[in-house]
Amino acid sequence: MNRLLIGLIGILALAAVAVLCVRTVGPDIEADIASRTQTALASAGFTWVTPTVDGRDVVLAGVAPDVQARVGASNLAREVHGVRTVQNELTLASDSARSRQD
Repeated sequence: MNRLLIGLIGILALAAVAVLCVRTVGPDIEADIASRTQTALASAGFTWVTPTVDGRDVVLAGVAPDVQARVGASNLAREVHGVRTVQNELTLASDSARSRQD
């Protein structure tokens, strides 16, 4: 019974340390991924993209000049180390122009 209690206390202590680490380091990881994603996109000429990071997931927003640029920005963001998923919410300039005319 004593061993079981000691083991349970050890597991609970380990879980508490893990939660503390995630809460402490999580925002730093998000900021790092956001910075590296923004830098990679800007260096490749995708200055019209605004990446937003939640954990290790990236959402891309902005107006792409064409389909190739839209796909290229998404592919580049996926290549950034640490990015888990990329949600591409980029719209095309032609779609934006059409919606303003309506």
